[in-house]
Amino acid sequence: MKYEQTYKEEIDWLDSIPGIDLHTAAAISAEIGPEVSTLFPTDAPLASWVGICPGNNESTGKKKNSKCPQGNKHVKAALCQASWANGKSKNRIGHFFRKVRKRRGDKKASVTAAHMILRIVYALMRDKTNY
Repeated sequence: MKYEQTYKEEIDWLDSIPGIDLHTAAAISAEIGPEVSTLFPTDAPLASWVGICPGNNESTGKKKNSKCPQGNKHVKAALCQASWANGKSKNRIGHFFRKVRKRRGDKKASVTAAHMILRIVYALMRDKTNY
């Protein structure tokens, strides 16, 4: 039996997010599983597991260079691809992407928007609803 038929409802929830198509939704759902709220109590541990959590490397008021930790490369790639797909869209995610890109650059904007999409994914899977 195909994965898409088994978890059709969960994939439809993820497919309703702008920038995420059917195959990307199936890949994300396959990696994080249908019961994401039982595995991760909040969206912060999920972001850390995926590897797109924001870094906080600061000491005595000076911000130092920080990298994203290594995580699940399949989900991270799918979410970054979805954030690039929203780059020119006139929706909330696209506006956020362009705002961050103006200040921080393309790659940081991609990861930041991917983190935003992951938080949306977590909320949809937890509440079992569409975007």
